[in-house]
Amino acid sequence: MKNILYLIANDNNRNFITAADAKTGEEYFCCACNGKMHLEENQSVLRFIHNSSDVNCDPKIALRISFKNLLHKKIEACLNGGDRLTMRWKCNSCNNPHEMSFYGWKGTQVRLDHMIGACKTDVVLLNRTDEIVLAIDIITDSKLKNKTPQYYKENDTAYTQFFLNSEKTLKILDKKRLVPSFISVCLQPPECTQCGNNMEMHHVDICSVMCYECGAPMQLASLEEDRSGYLNKDDVEFARSKGAIIEKRTFSAGTMYVNVCKKCNSLIGPLHLGEYFSEGYDEYEFGYYCPECSESVSE
Repeated sequence: MKNILYLIANDNNRNFITAADAKTGEEYFCCACNGKMHLEENQSVLRFIHNSSDVNCDPKIALRISFKNLLHKKIEACLNGGDRLTMRWKCNSCNNPHEMSFYGWKGTQVRLDHMIGACKTDVVLLNRTDEIVLAIDIITDSKLKNKTPQYYKENDTAYTQFFLNSEKTLKILDKKRLVPSFISVCLQPPECTQCGNNMEMHHVDICSVMCYECGAPMQLASLEEDRSGYLNKDDVEFARSKGAIIEKRTFSAGTMYVNVCKKCNSLIGPLHLGEYFSEGYDEYEFGYYCPECSESVSE
């Protein structure tokens, strides 16, 4: 990694900028040492170099800082409704390929350089109750590869790494599907301790549509009933927090929860939800449950 290139720097506003987007003659600053830099083209490769030749700066640190900050921004944009972002890996536990979406996969917020106890992590994904559901470290030291910090082992928290060995690994962030170097979590459903069947993920699905009656934008929620035909009140409140208008209405066939347009008060009942969710939706997961005997495992 001695010949690693500086492809990202900070501009005068301390925003990250790539060498491809930078301009010759303008002043930039190193992400690691904050030293002044300028843009240079060497053998058709644009890169930043320090203005001073005797600067004491480790390019590995600059690469790591750049990657984790850009990753944080990418995940944050996804959680705020931007481009979809997924992560795909081959599981070390069940040997099957897994894929998760950052938007809707238990996490609702992302933090940078998160400290919990003596454990500092580059990027963490938190759920709505501020619990860590995914911890991400950016690694440049091969001695730390594929090693989960003791804190995350003890708390059974999903932990992943991105190992960087050259500036070319920054291209990982250009894709909408990230491929980590290592991840500790297995998405294979656990078995129910009572009946032995595979458990199912309890989830709430949300999609954005236009009202069939007035054309106003709506947030629709697809909620799961339990074995007795009742909805989980927490699910209803969560759907409402995401903008869905959920109301209990009585019809000739009985009482049920329906989605309501806030503009014209039109209703969309459970029987017609499939027509809207066929176009795509966001899935929020809240742990496993057994549909046969109602045993649950919160995650």
